[in-house]
Amino acid sequence: MKNGVGMHRKDRLDIEQRIFGRNGISNADDSAVFEEKSEEVEEFCKEKFPSLKGYFSTVLKPVLKGKIYEPQNAGRIERDRTNNNSESYNHVLKIAVDWKPQSLVDFVIKMTDMVEANYKDLRRAVIGRGPYTLSSTHEHFLKD
Repeated sequence: MKNGVGMHRKDRLDIEQRIFGRNGISNADDSAVFEEKSEEVEEFCKEKFPSLKGYFSTVLKPVLKGKIYEPQNAGRIERDRTNNNSESYNHVLKIAVDWKPQSLVDFVIKMTDMVEANYKDLRRAVIGRGPYTLSSTHEHFLKD
């Protein structure tokens, strides 16, 4: 859905808002709203981009339902989640390797060290020590 690949920027942004915006499919409160908003996107695609409608219906809608809508409504993930955690960890990794290519062995050693440090931070959060706290959805794991 990049500019210049058969879709104007305005249309791409419109679809993105219909799916991921504040009132989009990904923020549906119940299954009726999810289905209603999905039908709106399908109709929009049918009118403007017929080939995209099939992709939305058979690929994207099931992914949105299974990976975003259902987990949110079951309380397994919070609304307004971001991918900042993985982006942040990617930055930490780049700093660890000084933004330079590494041999596989060196890279694995650095990754192992980072993962072990991450587990230590997790353990500290579970016992209420250190710089991290558990999110409200995971506070039941907190140990006294």
